[in-house]
Amino acid sequence: MPPPRRLGRPRTTDLREVMNAILYIATT
Repeated sequence: MPPPRRLGRPRTTDLREVMNAILYIATT
């Protein structure tokens, strides 16, 4: 799990993007 960023974006958003990427790759 990547550490929380200080750019103002919540870690949950980054985690969701990572999960979406993994699911996208897994389903294709």
